[in-house]
Amino acid sequence: MSNSRSGNSSGNILFAIIPFLIMAAVFVYVLHLDKKRKKEINDFCTRNGMTYQDKVISLPSAAQQFAIVNLGGKRTISSVMAGTRNNIKFYIFEVSSEQLNDSHISRGKAHNACLAHTVCLMINIKTRFPSFYLRDTNDKLPKTFHFLGMDMPAPNYYNLGIDILNPDKIYEKKGGKDIELTDNPDFCNDFILKGRNEENVYNYFTLERTNAFMDNHQPGYQYEANEDCFMVSKPYILDLDGRLDLLKKSMIIYNSLISTPNNPT
Repeated sequence: MSNSRSGNSSGNILFAIIPFLIMAAVFVYVLHLDKKRKKEINDFCTRNGMTYQDKVISLPSAAQQFAIVNLGGKRTISSVMAGTRNNIKFYIFEVSSEQLNDSHISRGKAHNACLAHTVCLMINIKTRFPSFYLRDTNDKLPKTFHFLGMDMPAPNYYNLGIDILNPDKIYEKKGGKDIELTDNPDFCNDFILKGRNEENVYNYFTLERTNAFMDNHQPGYQYEANEDCFMVSKPYILDLDGRLDLLKKSMIIYNSLISTPNNPT
């Protein structure tokens, strides 16, 4: 009898600790994936003349005004790759922005709406941009959320009226207004352009500059500029080759703007 009770007691204890063992195994596995990913990024940066820092970077004051880095109630910047190309300092990093969505509260559990972007920030103290925000009119801003290091599809919060997750609305709250370039109706049809100083933005986007931009624009890219900072962002977290491609194309777009005549100083 005592042996039976002892066996039952041991079985109950084992049964009770199994969930904790599973949780511990999952935790260790996630740490392993994170360590592996950091090493892959670091090695990639070394091969491509960049440096890697996992800690949050301190954004320049001009870049702190960008809508992409002000989305949601909670913002996380991570996986920062940095370097210099042609005297242009750049950072490539991930931005995750969260905001509680009441419509996703079910069975007493609240779920966060989350946006994920990969961003390329370029800085050149010799260049000055007017403050503007620019994106494709057909850009539906796809979203993801992250679970155990994986990108998961999320509902289109852009169409749910959650202003704090909508870059258009964030930029408008910071003084941005719609700007129509009457000299280039094709540009107006294809892009949404906003700026804080209408005259400065209108004068900056000459016909030559808008045509140069349209020749190099990439579908799904969003653009913001302010003073010496120019930022290109793309929804979703890109893999390493995708980040390098983002950098190359961002540089082409950046150079198409600053190399066009009438760049303000």
